[in-house]
Amino acid sequence: MIKVIVLIGLIYCVFGASIHFQDCGSLGSYTVDEVILDVPCQSQPCWVPVKTKTDATVSFKSSNLTALDMTTDVNVLVANNRKRIEVTPVTCPKSVCPIRADESKVYSIQINPNFHVEPIRVEIYWEATNQLQDELFCVTFPVIVYNPETYKPGGNYKHI
Repeated sequence: MIKVIVLIGLIYCVFGASIHFQDCGSLGSYTVDEVILDVPCQSQPCWVPVKTKTDATVSFKSSNLTALDMTTDVNVLVANNRKRIEVTPVTCPKSVCPIRADESKVYSIQINPNFHVEPIRVEIYWEATNQLQDELFCVTFPVIVYNPETYKPGGNYKHI
């Protein structure tokens, strides 16, 4: 199992992009160290294709709040409206949960922005709560969502 975790970490080091993020309300019980998107990212914000599953990984450390389970909610903010993004898994896998105090963890999900858009810059909000609905972490980061069938990354995009 350790070999698998190390291999996944190496893959993300080679292919993933560590991105700039902001904390959007973590209660101090968890500290987010890094957010990685598995997309080619020459500059930020990264370009994320629609209708394609993109791996997103967060590494975090718990200070004093434990969690038997964790639920993920991911939204995009477009023109002051939040739209939920499909993610898998929604709940924490057994390889990550339970989370004990003073423990560092790496948690990965697949995001699938499944809506048709022209290239547009959006804010992604990634929130995780425990079984008591306590917020464990919340990060936000910009991405440019685009349709790879009609557009190539790197050009002009809407900024709403």
